[in-house]
Amino acid sequence: IEAIEQHTACISTRDIPGVIANYFMITKQLYRRKDKNAVHRILLSDIREYLLEQGHLNYATVAAEARKEAHRMKATNVKSEKIYAPSVQE
Repeated sequence: IEAIEQHTACISTRDIPGVIANYFMITKQLYRRKDKNAVHRILLSDIREYLLEQGHLNYATVAAEARKEAHRMKATNVKSEKIYAPSVQE
């Protein structure tokens, strides 16, 4: 935790969860997993929750990031449904 605090001292508060998640993805070689995107999202949410509990992030920042992530996921799901939806031509 202390090392993370030292390395993230010059990073904006809202970018800290992403930096920490990327650090874990690289050091634990999680990027090799087939479900790496899901693992990254889980890491981000856990890190945000921890930082919120410790008082390092305010709730508004976490809520805004969660809304942005949900909006992005919704857009991704809509695109994949359009691509993979079978066309009915009867």
